[in-house]
Amino acid sequence: MKQLGIKNIITGIFVIAAIIALLIFSGLIDFGNTQQSASGTVTVWGDISSEIIEPYIEEAREQELNIVYIQKRSATYENDLINAFASGTGPDLFIMSHESL
Repeated sequence: MKQLGIKNIITGIFVIAAIIALLIFSGLIDFGNTQQSASGTVTVWGDISSEIIEPYIEEAREQELNIVYIQKRSATYENDLINAFASGTGPDLFIMSHESL
């Protein structure tokens, strides 16, 4: 009787792994494919006009995400942002131009 060599065992393992990978990527095996959606409230600060941001906020509301946009004055935006972060009351997200960064 012929003995199985280490080369044949390793080749068999790779063939089985390739078949399993093919089944997972083809969708025949459901592996970690759970749908989750974001929900909650996010506070966003920016010095951009509300009319520009509103279409994006409406799109997020369709996905059960509530976005509160607060428009700040451009002249005091950086100081307001720094003071809010220092006091622990800053926004979840902030919009800033690349010149200000």
